[in-house]
Amino acid sequence: MSIAAGSASETEYHLLLACDLNYIQDETYRELNQQVNEAKRMLSSFIQKLTAKEINESVKSEDLTYIYVALSGEGLCYTPYHQDSTIKIK
Repeated sequence: MSIAAGSASETEYHLLLACDLNYIQDETYRELNQQVNEAKRMLSSFIQKLTAKEINESVKSEDLTYIYVALSGEGLCYTPYHQDSTIKIK
């Protein structure tokens, strides 16, 4: 899934380049870019749901909680922590 998300970002860049080099018109760029962004949002949502399902199925301890952090362009990561601990955001 992360490969598909990377390919969508690459497509977004190529569309911008094609518009800047006048290979496609501005209106065409806007329409295609909107479609690419919609596909990226759907992929991101799907990846988050798959990751959450994997984590929920693998967690055995009730006192372990997971924080999900979406990173722009970097996919999805999660950080385990104990409920009594303090969370520090870097």
